[in-house]
Amino acid sequence: MTNELAQVMVERTRHILHQNINVMNSDGVKIGSGERKRIGQKHDEKRGVFG
Repeated sequence: MTNELAQVMVERTRHILHQNINVMNSDGVKIGSGERKRIGQKHDEKRGVFG
C-alpha cells in the first residue's frame, strides 16, 4: 500500500468515525495518520485490523 492510499483511507475513515486513525506498514511505521506530523514515526505496538 502506498502512503498516499493510506492517507486517503485515513481521511475517509475519520470522516465517518470521527476518530483518529493510523495506518502502519509491516514494520510498524505510520504511513497514514489523522495527525500528519506522526507519519513516519514507528509504532512499537502494531496491532492490525487487517493482517
